[in-house]
Amino acid sequence: MSEVGSEKLDSQEVFEDAVSLLHCYSMKLYESRRRLRKIKEAIEDDETSGTPPS
Repeated sequence: MSEVGSEKLDSQEVFEDAVSLLHCYSMKLYESRRRLRKIKEAIEDDETSGTPPS
């Protein structure tokens, strides 16, 4: 928290921290979904091309 001790500044800082955490979490979820989609596409490509799984 800030050294100033103002309630408004403290609440703003808490809000900004919460928004930052939410943003980071949503980006992690986005990356996970993106990686999963790429894996699924690679599996589908292997199945359609007739390549045996390794």
